[in-house]
Amino acid sequence: MSTVRNIALITSGGDAPGLNGAIAAIAQTPDVNLYFYHGGFDGIIEQDPIAISPTTAREAVQQGELLCFSGRSTSMLHEAGQKRVLEKLKQDCIDALVVCGGNGSAQGARSLSASLPVAVVPMTIDNDIGGSEYTIGHDTAVNAIAESLHRLRQTAANLPGRIFMVETFGGRCGQLPLAAAVAASADIVLLPEYELNIDKFITEVKARSARGKSVIIVVSEGIYLNKRFSAGDQGVSFALARALEESTGKRVRLSILGYTQRAGDPTSYDCLMAKQMGQCAVDALLNGEKATLVALKEGRVKAIPLTAIEQAPTLAKELLQLAFKENQLIQLEG
Repeated sequence: MSTVRNIALITSGGDAPGLNGAIAAIAQTPDVNLYFYHGGFDGIIEQDPIAISPTTAREAVQQGELLCFSGRSTSMLHEAGQKRVLEKLKQDCIDALVVCGGNGSAQGARSLSASLPVAVVPMTIDNDIGGSEYTIGHDTAVNAIAESLHRLRQTAANLPGRIFMVETFGGRCGQLPLAAAVAASADIVLLPEYELNIDKFITEVKARSARGKSVIIVVSEGIYLNKRFSAGDQGVSFALARALEESTGKRVRLSILGYTQRAGDPTSYDCLMAKQMGQCAVDALLNGEKATLVALKEGRVKAIPLTAIEQAPTLAKELLQLAFKENQLIQLEG
């Protein structure tokens, strides 16, 4: 019989729509009491646990606002902070911890796993956690970006010949801008995984613009990691836009989507994935697992060892094939 009764949950790092589904799945588990700490790992140290009822959790599944507020923490970067977190959880009679977040949050959870059962639910719009093919919030963000690209396509049809550039989130992984660009049929997408040949890029934009149609370019925020450009205060796309304007003589219409990508009510897919991942997390803890990553593997949600976060995230091969087929990825030319 499981000794896990009181489970605490935190969201750590950036927020992402859809997580309420995971919370609902855990909260509705018989003989389990679910508690929150707002503000990530620091919230555990600074706050008292907050009980959440199954009914409240269930009613919030399709809301974009998270029931448990997220936060970034420095506590887990040193042994003293980790010790304080463990002592506080013990004081609050917590038997296990569910950590929802990205790679940094998963590393923090891993540092606690020798002393406390932990399960990590992947939550980041970037979809960049090693070991899992999907993270909660990604589909909602892809839809948000694709909607913006569709709107640009409409205004581009009304005023042909313009150059549009859209900068997205994604960090060191290009999965988010790649998925959105393929979904919305953008003309070009620039990803941090591939070195940017600026001369080839400008030549290609010129050629496409000369055909009389508008060009829509999706730029990942992480493209500056290619060392050709450095990230400015206003976004790396400013540097690329200036280079294009100087070479083409045309104004580049620039949009930085920013935090709007992390907002909005979750898609049905994110709600479904979150519920499945929450159920998988609580099942793993009740079954005595000590260090679990809830992952989507080959289309199925399953509990795998938390050490899987050491794997480097990779771009979806199917999306890459489509992007190359549609001539959206030009960074490998030359």
